Amino acid sequence: MGAAAVAAAAAAWVGCWIGWWAGGVGVAVVAAAASAAVRGGRRAMALAVVMAAATLSGWAAATRHASTLEAVLPVGRVTVAARVATDPAVRWGSRQVAVQPTHLLETGEWRPWNGPRLGLDVGDLELTAGDRVVVTGSMVAAAGWVRGDPIAGRLVARSIEAVSGPADPLFRAGNLLRDRVHQGIEPFRPRPAAALLAGFLIGDVRDLPAADSDALRRTGLTHFVAVSGSNVALFLAAWWIAIGPLGWAPRARAILGMLGLALFVVATRWEPSVVRAATMAAIVLGGRFLGLPVDGWTAFGGAVTLLLLVAGDLCFDVGFQLSVAATAGVLAGAGLWSHRRPRWVWTALGATASAQAAVAPLLLIHFGSIPLLAPLANLVAAPLVAVSTSAGGIGVVAGLEPLTAVGVAAADLVLGVA
Repeated sequence: MGAAAVAAAAAAWVGCWIGWWAGGVGVAVVAAAASAAVRGGRRAMALAVVMAAATLSGWAAATRHASTLEAVLPVGRVTVAARVATDPAVRWGSRQVAVQPTHLLETGEWRPWNGPRLGLDVGDLELTAGDRVVVTGSMVAAAGWVRGDPIAGRLVARSIEAVSGPADPLFRAGNLLRDRVHQGIEPFRPRPAAALLAGFLIGDVRDLPAADSDALRRTGLTHFVAVSGSNVALFLAAWWIAIGPLGWAPRARAILGMLGLALFVVATRWEPSVVRAATMAAIVLGGRFLGLPVDGWTAFGGAVTLLLLVAGDLCFDVGFQLSVAATAGVLAGAGLWSHRRPRWVWTALGATASAQAAVAPLLLIHFGSIPLLAPLANLVAAPLVAVSTSAGGIGVVAGLEPLTAVGVAAADLVLGVA
C-alpha cells in the first residue's frame, strides 16, 4: 500500500509539472496516455488517472497565477472593502499584506467585487490574516508577489479602517491561539530566544534577528521553525489532553483530532510544511476512524498526492519541496541503524542523516550550499527543541510563566548550538 501511495505521489508531481508548463496541450497528451494505460492493468490505470488529474491541477494553477498577474484593475482613486489574506511581512522596508477585495465603492454605493489579490502597505497598523478592512487610496497596476502569492497590483492607502475580525469561527479560534502565544512570550522579549520559541510554536520568526536566522540556516536547523511533523505531534498530544473525556472514544478522538489539526493549520498560517504534516496526520486519524491501519509511507504518499491534486502550484514551492524530501528521508532512514545501541541515538542519527541527504540536492539548487554539520547539529538540537516546544507551548497556553521560561531557556540553548 505504501509503495502504491508513493508512486501516486510521484505521478502527481510529474503531472503538475507538465500541466504548469505545457498547459492544455500537456493535459491532452497525458489524457491520451491515460486512455492507453487502461489496457495495462489496474495499477497502471490508477497512476495514469492520477497523473491526468494532476496535469489538470497544474494547468489550473498556472492559469490562476496568470489571470492574477494580468488582471485589469480600476486604477486611480478607489475605496475598497477587503479581507486581509496574509499576516504582515517586511518587504522593501515596509510592512505589507495581501488583501482579497470583496466590494468596491462606486458613486456612493458598495458593489460586490471579487477582484484579484492586491498588495497593501499597512505601516504600523496591527492587522492579522482574516481581518476585514476598508481602504481608501489609489489603485496602482503593479503586478508582483507578497509572501509567495501573486498580486495584480497595489493599493496606496490614504486611510485604512479595520472593520472587524475574521467571520469564520475556525479562523477566529486560530487567531486567538496565535495571539495567546505572542502574549505568553511577551515578558521575555526582546530576547532572540523568545522569538525563536514563537517560531517553534507557530512558525512566526518575524522578530528573530537576521544574524540568528543566518546561524540556523548555516547549521541546517531552520526546519525546526518551518512548523511540521514533530510540531503537529506535540500539538495533538496537548490537544487531546485539553479536550479530556471528549476524546476517550477512539472515533471521537479521531474526529476531534482532525478538528484540532484544522485549528493548528490556521494558527500557523497554512505554510506548506504544516499543511503536508497535518494532511498526513489527518489520513492516519481517518484510518483510525474507519478501523484501517495506515503506515507512514501510505500517509506520506496519500498526503502529497491529495495536496498536489488540490493545489498544483505546490510542486514549485521550495518549502513544500524541502518538506516532502525531508519527510521521505526520515521515513527511509529511521530504521537504518536502529539495531545499534543506544537505539534512540542511532535512530535519530539515521533519520537526520537521511533527511539531510534527501534535501541536499534541493539546497544546492535553491541556495547554493549544504550545511555539512547539519546531522550533528540536529542530533543535539532536536531534544532541546522538543523541550522548548512542549514546555513553552503548555506555558503560554495555560499562562504558566515558569514553564514558558523553560521553553525560552531551551530555545536559547538551540541558538547556542547554531
